[in-house]
Amino acid sequence: QGLALYTGGSFPSSQGVTVEFDYINWGGNGADGTAFFLYDATTSMAGAQPGASLGYCNGNGGYLGIGLDEFGNFSAEGTAGFCPTSGPSPGSTADRLVLRGPFANNNPFVTSAAVSGGIDSPGATTRPTSNHLMVALIPTTPQPGYTVTVSQGPTGGTQTTLLNNVNFNYAAPTNLRMGYAA
Repeated sequence: QGLALYTGGSFPSSQGVTVEFDYINWGGNGADGTAFFLYDATTSMAGAQPGASLGYCNGNGGYLGIGLDEFGNFSAEGTAGFCPTSGPSPGSTADRLVLRGPFANNNPFVTSAAVSGGIDSPGATTRPTSNHLMVALIPTTPQPGYTVTVSQGPTGGTQTTLLNNVNFNYAAPTNLRMGYAA
């Protein structure tokens, strides 16, 4: 497991943000996942859980979490190591991109989308081709919240929109930072 928090600065939540990165998940037994998240710049994400929570859920100050969930438990809720019980979810669903809400609201499940071709290559013995993820957060007017659009596809290839202008109606902290966990 790993966690990287950007602490070199922050940005005002009143502005939009676009984040793009390449990723590869391979080897292992398919019980992995990767999360990109935004968190309150005045906190440290203390308490974030590994495993099914993908290093995001229960993290103090967590605001918005996007999980590339291979095994499927970032969609599920309620038991040790999982995201807290906070409302309806589809239960454990593999190979999904999952959007979760703020720690202050018990990291509620917001929505998810299937990732065509899956997220990982658990049986691979050599490094597969990377994938590219693009996340666009546009502030809603009036605040609170954002609309969230996420696209994914092979690095340098055609991207597929997985989430399109999803309403994320949670008041944001004044300033945000970003983090990654796997």
